[in-house]
Order: sequence, then structure tokens, then C-alpha cells
Amino acid sequence: MTRSCRTLIAILIVMLAGTSLIPVLAADQSPRARAQAAERLEIRYLNGAYEILSRRPLRVVLPPSMRLPGEKGELSGFWIEVRSPSDDLIYRRVMQHPVPTPVEWVEQTEGGLPGRMRREVSHPDEKIFSVIVPEAPVGSVLVIYETQDSDKESLDAVVESARLVISSAPIKDSDDGQPEGGE
Repeated sequence: MTRSCRTLIAILIVMLAGTSLIPVLAADQSPRARAQAAERLEIRYLNGAYEILSRRPLRVVLPPSMRLPGEKGELSGFWIEVRSPSDDLIYRRVMQHPVPTPVEWVEQTEGGLPGRMRREVSHPDEKIFSVIVPEAPVGSVLVIYETQDSDKESLDAVVESARLVISSAPIKDSDDGQPEGGE
């Protein structure tokens, strides 16, 4: 498989997982990069709470784990971490928040001509999304961090919104019984 083909596949995988493309383009896509055991976690957000609905084994080239650019109290945004049973960091992924849904439209003027561009962000009560993480030991947890906006005018500090045991979610196999993305 050519390098450009591997890069395209990695971009598509990340897009399907709902994550940002910037880290993928910066990831090591050299011929030495190898597919590794990973899991696609299907997560449901419902009225402010998160739960892992299922996990699906696959083999992919994952972008490297990321460092935070500052202390947690100084940051805003959304990221996930996979932590071992002893709470050691295994993997971190900074990504666009998957729950808020931006909607854009063009206002119509009185004369029927296009007017100003408008954008609103809706916060649905329920949303299902997925993330791809490396396979982790039994008892490992997925930790979700996000900025809480309490009054829409100011942003509070990032908080730990969920700590979910990965191995407690049911395993879904692909249709052919083989992990997705095999070499």
C-alpha cells in the first residue's frame, strides 16, 4: 500500500470517528507506522451524561497521543483520555466537541436577496458518536474532559465529565467476524 493511500485511509478513519484532521496530518505516516490493536467506542450523550454503548475491535494506525498545551485549569475544549486501572495515562486525544451541532444559514432580506450569514449552535439532549482508542488492559477507563458553559456568556474551567470503564461495554464484531481494518 502506498504512503498516500495509508494517509487517505487514516484521514477517513479519523473523519468517521468524528475527530479533527489536523492531528492526523501531523501524525507519523512513515512506512514504519504500523497498524495496532484498537477499539471503536460508540458513546451516547444523554441529558448531560455519557455512556459507552459498544466497542468494536479493529486494527489501525492511530495518531500519537497528544500533550496538553498547559495545565487543566488554564484550558478549554474537549478531549478524551484512556487511563489504566492504576490511573496512568495510556492515550489522549484532543478533538472537536462531538455533541454541539452548528447550523448555518443565510438570512433573506425584504427584497428576497441573500442577507447576512447566521450561525447557531444547538445542544441536543441526545447524541451518539464514536472515538477510536488503542486497545487497553481490562479495567481501563475512558475519561472525558470538556469545558462547561454555565451561562453562555463565560466559560468555566475544563471539568472531568465522565469516567467510564471500557471493558464493561459489550463487544460488537464486524459482519465477517474479523476486526475492522486488518492488514
